[in-house]
Amino acid sequence: MRLMRRMSKLAGDGRYAVQVQRLAALRWIAAAATALGVAGISPFLDTLLVPLYRISEASNTGPAVPPEVRSLGEEVLAHLRELVGSDVLLAAYNAARERVKNMRTDRRKKLALRTMLDPEAAAAGRIKRNAKKAAGRKRKMEEMKRRRSASTHKRPRGA
Repeated sequence: MRLMRRMSKLAGDGRYAVQVQRLAALRWIAAAATALGVAGISPFLDTLLVPLYRISEASNTGPAVPPEVRSLGEEVLAHLRELVGSDVLLAAYNAARERVKNMRTDRRKKLALRTMLDPEAAAAGRIKRNAKKAAGRKRKMEEMKRRRSASTHKRPRGA
């Protein structure tokens, strides 16, 4: 169970730095499903489908998913559909959807409750978040300026 959870978590990690590991985890999920068969993979389907749900629904809810991750996720879903059947997969997919939805709802409720109970800490968090955004914008502008100045100082041809 731990290995399934770990691979599921790795497959759901959206950071660019771990994209190779994410692809490997998705391939591992498909291979494990094939090796374990229907009876062996069925108890773990709702755990394994959470990252696949997030990958397939990412365009609607969150940050963009790289195309190779999206296509591999769709292939893994198709493989699982062939292996366990559409009805079982649909039930597990809906359970994964509900799980993600409940996590997001709980997170929003917890944040709202924290804002009500400790407005000073919430204000400090907002200030910190806005400072991070400003620093990011400043970094982005510095990078653009550096690129712009590098592209204008090209040596003339033939010189």
